This record gives sequence, C-alpha cells and structure tokens, in this order.
Amino acid sequence: MFDGRPEAEAMETVELREEDGVTTMTDRLAFKDQATRDSMKRVKPDGVHADDGGQVAWDRLEDYLTTLA
Repeated sequence: MFDGRPEAEAMETVELREEDGVTTMTDRLAFKDQATRDSMKRVKPDGVHADDGGQVAWDRLEDYLTTLA
C-alpha cells in the first residue's frame, strides 16, 4: 500500500546478494494489475515522479549505511 493510494496494492521484494565483498540489491514491485502499475508511473501534482520517491529512500539508506562501515 502506498501513501494516499490504498487501492495501489503491490508486493515488494528486496534481495541482497554479496559477491567478492560487493553487495548488490535488487528491488522488485509486483502490482495486482497493469492499470495499477501504470498509474504509479505518473507525475504527482507536486512535480515529483512516482518512481523518484522510492529512489530517494534508497539513496538515504545508502548514505546511512556508509556511516556504519
């Protein structure tokens, strides 16, 4: 469920793999139907693309994790 969009159901899977000291993350979203998926690609009224919010969160996580190393 996404903020303000209770009808936008999706299953998110995050997979972390380590190989030779490098961790690779794969993030997948599986939507209940194509219409819901397509609606998430639209630009919001505030000008932020729906995909950008998720990327911002992952970037913040990456910044935080580098402080732990």
